[in-house]
Amino acid sequence: MSDWWLGQLARQDQYGEPPPANWPEQSPPDAFEAAAARVRAPYRNAAPVGARIGQLAEQITSMPSWADVATEQMNKDKEAFRTGGIGSLLADTSVAQELAGGFGGTTKAVGKPVIGELASPFYSAAGRAVENAKLGKGTGEQWLGYLRNQPGVKPEELQYVFGNLPKEGMLTKAQMQAHAAENAVTLGEVVKGKRTELPEEWLNRPFEEMTPDELARLNTRDNPTKYSQWQLPGGENYRETLLTLPSEMPKEMIAARDNVTRLERQAADQMAEWKGLAEASPPGDPATLAAYQRLASTRRELGAADELAGRLSNQRADATFRSSHWDEPNVLAHVRTNDREIPGVGKSLHVEEIQSDWHQKGRGEGYRQQIPEAERPAAIEKLHEFETRLNELGPQRSTAEGAAAYDALRAEATTLRNRITGEGGVPDAPFKSTWADVALKRQIREASEKGYDAISWTPGEAQAARYDLSKHIDSLKWYRDGDNYRISAGKDGELVLHEPVVPPEKLADTVGKELAEKIAKSEEQHGVMSGLDLKVGGEGMRAFYDKMLVDKANAIGKKHGARVEQGPLPAEKPSEIELRRLHDNTKPDEIATAKYSKQWDELVADKHAILAQNNDPTLKQSPLYKQAGLARINQIEGELDKLHQVMVSETVKRVVAERKGPAAHVLRITPELRAAAMKGFPLFTAGGLVVGGAMGELARQDKYGRNE
Repeated sequence: MSDWWLGQLARQDQYGEPPPANWPEQSPPDAFEAAAARVRAPYRNAAPVGARIGQLAEQITSMPSWADVATEQMNKDKEAFRTGGIGSLLADTSVAQELAGGFGGTTKAVGKPVIGELASPFYSAAGRAVENAKLGKGTGEQWLGYLRNQPGVKPEELQYVFGNLPKEGMLTKAQMQAHAAENAVTLGEVVKGKRTELPEEWLNRPFEEMTPDELARLNTRDNPTKYSQWQLPGGENYRETLLTLPSEMPKEMIAARDNVTRLERQAADQMAEWKGLAEASPPGDPATLAAYQRLASTRRELGAADELAGRLSNQRADATFRSSHWDEPNVLAHVRTNDREIPGVGKSLHVEEIQSDWHQKGRGEGYRQQIPEAERPAAIEKLHEFETRLNELGPQRSTAEGAAAYDALRAEATTLRNRITGEGGVPDAPFKSTWADVALKRQIREASEKGYDAISWTPGEAQAARYDLSKHIDSLKWYRDGDNYRISAGKDGELVLHEPVVPPEKLADTVGKELAEKIAKSEEQHGVMSGLDLKVGGEGMRAFYDKMLVDKANAIGKKHGARVEQGPLPAEKPSEIELRRLHDNTKPDEIATAKYSKQWDELVADKHAILAQNNDPTLKQSPLYKQAGLARINQIEGELDKLHQVMVSETVKRVVAERKGPAAHVLRITPELRAAAMKGFPLFTAGGLVVGGAMGELARQDKYGRNE
C-alpha cells in the first residue's frame, strides 16, 4: 500500500487538493507518515534544489522498508513529484529507482550520476536523535528530557523545533518525527554575482541534466551584486551570499485570503441575483427580500473575513525582518566572498565580510517575544539582576572582551524587557549568538564541495580601515532638532551628506554605532566631529574577525587537523589624494636615478654649456643669439622637470607595489575537514540567546558546559 500513499502525497503537493474519495480507511504505516512529512516539509516551497536530493534519499532510506513499493509505481508517480512541491528531485528514472530501493525494492540505480549525490550542508541533530530514539512514546516533557541528554542536541534547537509540543497526552515516535519535520528550522540561500556567461544551449536544458555547479551558475547569472566596491584588490569571481530564514505565507493566512476571495465572488453572484429579482418583481416580493438578506449576510461575513486577513497580514509583517542592505526579507546573515590565490596555500574561498544585520540590530533593540503571564514576576526579578550586572560591567567596556560581554548581556536585558512589555525589538529568530558559526560552516562546505584549498577572511584591521569614516569625509556636523537630529558631512570642501531629519532610532544607521553613541551622550545641542573622532570601529572589527571568527574556525577544524594560520594579502590601493601626496614628498630612488642618469646628465651638461657661452665676455654674441640660448635653457629645464616626474612616478609605483597588505586568516581544507563538510554540519551550535521558561533553563545548563 505504501506506493499508493506516496503517489497520493505527490499529487496532493502538486495540486493542493484534499484526499480523493477512494482514500482507504486504513491509515498508512506510522513510519511512512513520518517519512512523508520529512520529505515534504523542507522542499514544499523550494526552487530547484537538486543538490539536496542526497539528504532526501538519506531520509527515506533511513526509514523501515516495505517490500510492496515497486519501481514501476515510483516511475508512474514521478511526474507528479517533478511538477509538484518537491520540484525536479525525481526527474530521473535512476533517482526513482534508488528511492524505491530505499523503501525495500531491489532495483539499483544505474546510468549517469544524479544531481543529488551531495548531502545537505546542514542537518538537524534533534531530528536525528528522534529518528534513533529508543523511546517509543511519551509526553512532551518526557521527549524533551530524552532529547536534552542526546549528544549534539542543543537547547536552542529544542526551543525552536519542539518548543510548541502539546503539553497534554502521549506522543509516538512517528508523531515526533512529523513534528520535527513540520517545525524544522530551514535555511534558504540567495547568491548574487554574475559568474561566467552560460552557453546559449544551456537555456533550454532541463534542470535534472545539469551538475550542481552548473545549477549554481545558472541561479546567479542574472542577480547582480551590490557591494563589489568593498573588497581588497586581487580577488576574482566576487559574489554575495544571503542566508535566509523562511518567509512563506502561513497556512492560516492563505486560508483567510482564500476565504475573502470566495466570499467576494459569492457576494457578487448574490448582488446580481438580487438586482435581477428586484427589476423583475413588484416591491415587497418575498423572494427578492430573501435574496437581499442573503447578500447582507455574506457582506457581514466578508467584512469579518477581510478583518481577519488584515490582522494575519500584520502579524506576518511583524514576523518579517528587512535589512537596510538587502531587498530580500529575513536575511539571517550575509557573506561577501571572492576567489584568491594565497602563496603557500593555494586557491582560497576568501571572505571579505560576514555579518548579520538582523542580530546586530537585535543586540541593540532586543527581540519581540511575548512572555507568558505566569512567568512575568520571575522575569521582572531577572531583569533587575541584569541591570545590576550591567552596572558592574560598565567600567570594563574599554577592552574588547569587556565590551563584548557588556553588549551580550545588554541584548539579553533588552530582549527580556521587550518580552515583559510586549513592545519594541526586531522579530525573533534563532542563531542569536551562533549565526557566524552557521555562515562559517556554509563557507567551509562551499570550499570543500568546489575544490578550494582553504577558506580565508580579511582581518579586523583591514575591515576597520575599509569603513574608516575619516577616509570618506573630513568632518561631520550634527544638530539636535527636537527629538530628531540633522546630520551633514563634507569632503574636500563639498557637501557629501545631508540628512535634515534623522530619528534617534535611525541615527546609528546614518553615522554608525559608535558616532551615534557619542552624539546621543553629548550634552551639547550641536557639534562637529573630525580627524580622530571619525576613526571608529577598530576594536569591534578586531574582536570579531581576529578573535571570534578565529576561535570558531579553530573549534570546527580542530577535530579534522585544521587550524587557522596567516597568509599574505595584497595591500590596499592608495587613493588619488594619497598618490598626489606621495608624488609631492617622494624623491627618485636609486633605480630611477641609475636608469635616467645618462639622459639627465646630458641635459644638465647642455644647460651649463649654453650658460657658459652666454656669460663668456671674450665671445662676441648678438642679443638675438643670447635670447635663443636662454630659450633653449628654459626648454632644457622643462625637460628636466618632466624627467624628474617620470623618475618620481616610477619610484612611487615601486613604493606602492612593495607595500605589504594585511595577513589574512586562513583555514586549510584538510582531507578530514573536507570529508566532514561533505557529510553535513549540525545546524545548531552550543550557545544561542534563550531567555525564560523551561527552555531558558536548558540554555543556562548548556551555557555552563552541559550537553556538549
